[in-house]
Amino acid sequence: MAKDILEAKQVLENRESAVRKMMDEIEKDLELVGATGVEDLLQEGVSTTLQAMHQAGIKIWVLTGDKVETAVSIAHSCGHFNSSTAVIYLTALTDLQKSKTKLQEIKSQMISTVNYGLVVDGTTLILVLEHLAKEFYHIASKCHAVTCCRMSPKQKAQVVQLVKHQPSRPMCAAIGDGANDVSMIQEAHVGIGIMGKEGRQAVQCADFAFSQFRFLQKALLVHGHWYYIRVATFVHYNFYKNVVFNTPIFLYTMWSAFSTQSVYESLALTFFNISMTTLPIMAYGLFEQYLPSSVLQQQPHLYKEITRNKKMGWKEFFKWNGLGLYHSLIMYFGVIAVCWGDTAGLPNGQTVDLTVFGMTLVSICVCIVNFKIIVETRFFCGLYNWSVLLTLLSYAALYLFYSGVILYPVIQNYSVYWSYYRTFECPTLLLAGMLIVLVALTPDVILRAIDDIKHSQTISYSSKISSAIKLKSYSYINEDFVEEESDRRKTLTENSSLA
Repeated sequence: MAKDILEAKQVLENRESAVRKMMDEIEKDLELVGATGVEDLLQEGVSTTLQAMHQAGIKIWVLTGDKVETAVSIAHSCGHFNSSTAVIYLTALTDLQKSKTKLQEIKSQMISTVNYGLVVDGTTLILVLEHLAKEFYHIASKCHAVTCCRMSPKQKAQVVQLVKHQPSRPMCAAIGDGANDVSMIQEAHVGIGIMGKEGRQAVQCADFAFSQFRFLQKALLVHGHWYYIRVATFVHYNFYKNVVFNTPIFLYTMWSAFSTQSVYESLALTFFNISMTTLPIMAYGLFEQYLPSSVLQQQPHLYKEITRNKKMGWKEFFKWNGLGLYHSLIMYFGVIAVCWGDTAGLPNGQTVDLTVFGMTLVSICVCIVNFKIIVETRFFCGLYNWSVLLTLLSYAALYLFYSGVILYPVIQNYSVYWSYYRTFECPTLLLAGMLIVLVALTPDVILRAIDDIKHSQTISYSSKISSAIKLKSYSYINEDFVEEESDRRKTLTENSSLA
């Protein structure tokens, strides 16, 4: 028999029919002894993860090679489609005009209050992606969930490319576990590989890898939230602190006839961004937790606060730099007011010179900038606390040494000699410095309090809603149980009385 099959495969003419004829001869008069199958189950936590991502405002498109019936069944079982989803089918469309008419019909009938789910197959996608991509995406974007089935690896990449290049510029993440997902993983902004039973090709080509799909929930909703807040605050803070530090230099030029004289001493200009304000923001960027992990997982809708790059928008930019400008104005004109008319109160009738004036400005600036990041911090840990304390102490130690010891000829520090000590000889400057820091940071504290109140109200309201839903479902179950229990007891009583 093997020899006959080999001969059939070597036929030069009508090879397929010859092989098929031999196969038909072999596959007849057989008795079924047994059958084997591969069980393809969803991983643990897939449904919970998808529902949490939907609540977080993340649009999910399922791209699969399964047939339509299987894909729709899986979409319902994993929570991608729910009982209230109105499913729209775009399948088996091969004519361009019919496809265009179908899309226009769907578009005209869609209602904003209805939860839609879109199902489209590979045959339709061939036509739609080439000729009607804009119309297709317009309909798909209005759907709560999209399922694309019977797709080739190339079509998966094309769909990702379609979404990625839209005018709204959405951030696309592609998640896959097999070799057929490699093309779309590489096409997306972020590629995520799942270590499944289909090999390691997806993991090797991805930016991030997870052993199970359910781990995405914490990675996105918790660590993604924390990381975004850290990075956004880090960027804004670096602009802010330089606005606070450099604005007095610009203001002083108007008091010095626009000369090249700097209000700060050279050491401050060199070390302000190196050692005087660096450690606290670095610790913030490593350890900050904007909200607790449990809250972010239980209330996925909080993820919407950071979508569309909200924390890096112009509103946040102007808020940070507006506060920086306010801090610098309060700082500069506050010290000017204290020193105006030689009223600073230095001993022996001394007056405040430029070095003492600049040293006072630097000291106040370092305090304001470092206390600002404390106001923004919500998670205080040991390393963060030490970073703030070490920064302030190192600043004081640096100037105690630099202005207390003559370092000539290595460093010409005659102009700042004893100037830092002179600021402590003046109670007026010390008191004014503390008041300036307090007045400067008052708006920041108020804004932080308002933000905390909003978050507490949102979290409290969401907790009440979820508790009410759970209570309602429990009471419904209990009522049914009570009715069934009473009926069962009634039946038992009747049976015992008949006996």
